[in-house]
Amino acid sequence: MAGVLLVTFFTQGFNQAADSIAQGSGILMKIYVPPQVFAFAGAVSNAVNFCFGLIALAFISLITGDGISMFFPATILVIIFMLMYVTGLGLLVSIAYVRYDDTRSIFAILISFMMYLSPIFYPKEILSDRMLLIVNANPLTSFLDVFRYVFSNTGVATWADWAYMSGFSVVILFVGIRSFAKAWPRTVVMM
Repeated sequence: MAGVLLVTFFTQGFNQAADSIAQGSGILMKIYVPPQVFAFAGAVSNAVNFCFGLIALAFISLITGDGISMFFPATILVIIFMLMYVTGLGLLVSIAYVRYDDTRSIFAILISFMMYLSPIFYPKEILSDRMLLIVNANPLTSFLDVFRYVFSNTGVATWADWAYMSGFSVVILFVGIRSFAKAWPRTVVMM
């Protein structure tokens, strides 16, 4: 259930962050609002939903006897890095969403593919070495490992998982902001 909750945060946050700029284009044409605010607001709203889901997950964990880890406060770090990751990806893709309507369908397939390459419903131990390498390259895997570890100590999170999660989030956010800033002026002219 922890994996489903986190991947739902990622999927809905990404979709809302990327689509919010395309949906807000009417407002952006009338008054000046930094368009990045729309992407960040979409990601934050899904972070709030995730926090409500955490309450339900904690309740279920206590009922089933799994308990909550003493590292639970570190869940805030997972939320912050997921916000960075989702916002960066949303900014990267939002220009394509504004210019081409079909990109929503393409990215929906890619996001589904990423989800299936995440160990949500299967343990990583059953994978072959080659498949394990592919699954571990998926950034969602490190998010899942860290989240499961800090929430209920049911997963194993190494320092490499922490480094991959945080580093990848920072890089994607930086690349998303830079590429959006570069492409947005040309996109506004086309609208």
